[in-house]
Amino acid sequence: PFFDRHVPLVVQMGGTETEAYPSGHETAVSSVLVLIAIFVLRARPPVYVKILSLLALAAYYATTVLGLVGAYYHYLTDTLAALLVAVSVVLVLGIAVDRLWRLARR
Repeated sequence: PFFDRHVPLVVQMGGTETEAYPSGHETAVSSVLVLIAIFVLRARPPVYVKILSLLALAAYYATTVLGLVGAYYHYLTDTLAALLVAVSVVLVLGIAVDRLWRLARR
């Protein structure tokens, strides 16, 4: 709503103007993928397992982006903004939780 950006095809098909930027669908998917990536990077499997896991996450992300953009539900920039929102929110909340956890342990 802040950017007041709508997808014309969705408006034409459904008759309602729905906000498009950033994609809420992709933000949820991206948030989960960022969390999984953090767990994979912090775990201690062999390097090739980390690389394969991150490649699988990237492939899944690309598939969801192509699905949303290909079905004309969102523009590409909507999905990229969703990834940026997800990364920033997950990292900021992760840092906040870590600090609160350290304070609680003292």
